[in-house]
Amino acid sequence: MQIASIEFILYFMLVLVGYHVMPSKLRCVFLLAASYIFYGSQNIAHLCFLMVATIFTYGSALVMQSKKENHNLSKIILMAAIAVNCLFLGYFKYAGFFTGGKIQSLLLPVGISFYIFMSIGYIVDVYQGKTEAEKNLFQYALFVSFFPIILSGPIERAGNMLKQFKTEFLGNVRFDTERIRDGLVRMLWGYFQKLVLADRIAVLVNNVYASPESYGGAVIIAASVFYTFQIYCDFAGYSEIAIGVSNLLGIECKKNFDLPYFSYSIKEFWRRWHISLGSWFRDYVYF
Repeated sequence: MQIASIEFILYFMLVLVGYHVMPSKLRCVFLLAASYIFYGSQNIAHLCFLMVATIFTYGSALVMQSKKENHNLSKIILMAAIAVNCLFLGYFKYAGFFTGGKIQSLLLPVGISFYIFMSIGYIVDVYQGKTEAEKNLFQYALFVSFFPIILSGPIERAGNMLKQFKTEFLGNVRFDTERIRDGLVRMLWGYFQKLVLADRIAVLVNNVYASPESYGGAVIIAASVFYTFQIYCDFAGYSEIAIGVSNLLGIECKKNFDLPYFSYSIKEFWRRWHISLGSWFRDYVYF
């Protein structure tokens, strides 16, 4: 089941109805079940690995916080948790590349970069005292696996999302027509960017790139320019769909694209292109 598909739209309609008729105490578990069903539809083995990675980081954060008075020990736990998450990501994505194909990954979990980055960000925030380690396993698991964003982002922060998965917050979500309208408009705009613009532009670009010797220089240059719009509409379209779906559920996700092609400098461009990824690397790698 892909997010840009009829199957996903029908599935989400069922989830949306069930979510609004569900007692507030069960909404978190309901969304977690919906997220696992969606993710498991890609590959059941992917879901099993997601659960393992979730439990590992959840437990690491709790242990690290319980040892916060012992700075050296908590730092060792932090470094070990980051290292294991990076090993997960590195093995599944790059084992074959770095060994010349001698070692092949057993599977490539879809969306692994997004939820590994979110997991690392979470455990660093706990270490720095920016957020408390989440004691409710269901709420933390939902943060990692929330189905609108797990495959395509945006890469969210624990400080923004975990509080929205609390029973008290979800219990206050009502069927608000204005919010529903805004979410639907955002979804439609995302689908337009992905299906009407990106996928149609891809037909032209793929044809030219498949046999560049058959075309003149002007056509190749034009295809390259169109390619920049293809990748933008593809990424931005997925993000808009994810944010719109989240809005319909009463969950606010951060904006991920801000008209980057209207930037005045390269620096500004990277601040406005895939905002959640750029800010993640700034906060958790650069600084």
